Amino acid sequence: MNNRDKTLKKNYLDFKAEFFRQNPDTEHTEFPDYRVFTERVQTDIIETQDKDLMQMYRPTKKVKLQEPKKSGFTDFESAANDFFEYLKNDRKLKKDTLKSYGTWIKFHMIPFFNRYRLDAITEEIIEQYKAQKTEEQLSANNIWNQMFILRRILTIYTPDKYVAPVNTSSLITYNLNILPGRDIRRLLKVSKEKYKAVYPILLTALLTGMTKGEILTLCWENIRWDDRKIIVKRTIIQGRVRTYRMENAIREVDAFEILFTVLKEWEKTCPPSKDNLVFPDIDGKVQNPELLAKNTLKPLSRKTKFGEIRFIDLRDTYVSMLLEQNFPITYIQKQLGLGSISATVQRYRSLLDRNKPGELNFPEEIFG
Repeated sequence: MNNRDKTLKKNYLDFKAEFFRQNPDTEHTEFPDYRVFTERVQTDIIETQDKDLMQMYRPTKKVKLQEPKKSGFTDFESAANDFFEYLKNDRKLKKDTLKSYGTWIKFHMIPFFNRYRLDAITEEIIEQYKAQKTEEQLSANNIWNQMFILRRILTIYTPDKYVAPVNTSSLITYNLNILPGRDIRRLLKVSKEKYKAVYPILLTALLTGMTKGEILTLCWENIRWDDRKIIVKRTIIQGRVRTYRMENAIREVDAFEILFTVLKEWEKTCPPSKDNLVFPDIDGKVQNPELLAKNTLKPLSRKTKFGEIRFIDLRDTYVSMLLEQNFPITYIQKQLGLGSISATVQRYRSLLDRNKPGELNFPEEIFG
């Protein structure tokens, strides 16, 4: 607080410069960017109402930091739309920022959360949302920003309900459900016997790490039989087929020979499709991913009797198997089509921590 006469940006730059002077070996990507830094300061101001912090953050303006509580809202859509109007009218946001908020609220949050009463949205439901957005290939930063908006909506429009704050120590916390080998065998055995059309889909997920949307939009011409690779170009987002534009998302995925053997057999009985889909519905169109989960994965989970299975669990299990075989994290990132090594490490940190290195044993003759 000795620097309270300076702007927040000036304090941030001074502190960053001093940090790297004292830690010259630190990567610059390890230091929080200015957006993350200011969001943390804003959170601290809201929670503490510290006047000195307020003065540092906006020394020339009075900022209304605490949003008013509102009651009478029962569904998420009306609350979210009201909150967006509040942002447009009462906040001095940049045009691009406001556009991003509107996109998150309209195309991501409302379609998912409007299935629940506003006061019935639990931490478990929020975790399901984060898992779905991860499967849709949204970055950790994007999901974290959506969580920040979601918490504000819940705080304002469910005034009598405790809402856990966004965890600012890391961008997002992932709860991984890794299937052990016995459960994988049971899952595949039951699906092969009871849901023959689903068996090759589950095997594809477990042996490639592809998302549900990527698998359901896969075409036969994108399977390269000779060199055992699958070309990933499309996915499903909010019920629509979307072609990837990001370079890392468009990728060649290595796969095991057993998968290609199963796919060759499946090709003989696959329903005809004008788009040459590998896993079309009975009408030859792209399957509805929600119906696939509801009509097959949920009853399949009940038959196998080891809890509910989500497609994201199959992807995470695939990563776990690769790590157990000591595949490098760079290879895993490429297979999954994730945007960066840091995003990959962040999601699978618990699995990486689980794989402990062996005992250090440097040759004595080198150092003796």
